[in-house]
Amino acid sequence: PFLVLSRPEGQRLDVPLASGSQVAFRALGTVLSNSPLPFRHEAVCAVAALFWTKGGFRTRSELPAFIADLGVHNVPKEAWLAIAAAVSRHGHEACGYSLPEEVVDDEIADVLARGMSFDAIPPAMLTKERMVSVLQRNPSLLAVHPMPAGLEGKVDGEVAFAVATSKNGKGMEFVPSVFVTRRFCRRVLSVAPAAISHVPPEFLDEDLCVDVVSANGSLVNDVPDEWRTERVWRAAVANNASMFCFMPQRYRDEETCMRVIEASPDQFTHVDYPLRYADYLRGVRVSGSLLARVPLEYRDEAMCRAAVEKQADARAHVPKGIAEK
Repeated sequence: PFLVLSRPEGQRLDVPLASGSQVAFRALGTVLSNSPLPFRHEAVCAVAALFWTKGGFRTRSELPAFIADLGVHNVPKEAWLAIAAAVSRHGHEACGYSLPEEVVDDEIADVLARGMSFDAIPPAMLTKERMVSVLQRNPSLLAVHPMPAGLEGKVDGEVAFAVATSKNGKGMEFVPSVFVTRRFCRRVLSVAPAAISHVPPEFLDEDLCVDVVSANGSLVNDVPDEWRTERVWRAAVANNASMFCFMPQRYRDEETCMRVIEASPDQFTHVDYPLRYADYLRGVRVSGSLLARVPLEYRDEAMCRAAVEKQADARAHVPKGIAEK
């Protein structure tokens, strides 16, 4: 694409925007610096919107060259906002450009805080809210040593909690140990149960683990071995019947098995107790391929028809006599 600029005096400038030419952008900046204000603002915003876009300019030198020749004071706020959005979206290091500190006001700083690092935010503009915004997107920054500039003295329990509950609890991995107490862990797990995989076992108890798996049964495999008690397993299976296949055999009594297949009929393949015809029928209605696990004496026409209607390849498990019908 080309940006074509025409001056009232008849001058014309064609800028090949896709070429990534530093010379072209320098020339553009020089021409625009002497253009009428409304036209200059509109053109600069159009160029800024191209930053880090397909067909736009991406190198570390073109944008600084353009702005240097245009003059920072000639770049409207809308253009700085567009550049800030690109920096926060693609990363300060990848873009290779830092906005001049004098142009970063609260609105622009908030845009920069939607990124994955603190590098683009002037230290004076790094408030606790902006720090949390970045850390929730990239909690690993809290584990960097030495701590990134601007964070010293600003990380407190509130910030640690925001990080711990970010990324569905995965941020807990990066919380400094000074904040990790029993009380802190209980508070985090009440909001982000998946954080349990990063909670020290000594801060857990059976009641807390029951609460976690009652919220999300699939987390039972993240519970430390010493806390995977019968009560915890039953709570997990009650929440998510598909966890039954992981449940230790010693906890699978008949009552539990029947309750599981009521909730999730396709789990009958993991039940060691005698089942009724109706139990198998409900199972093949969930997954026709389970017909292969139904005893032959139960594979009558109704059972096979239900399986094939659910899944055509279940025909491979239909007894010959039934298939001929």
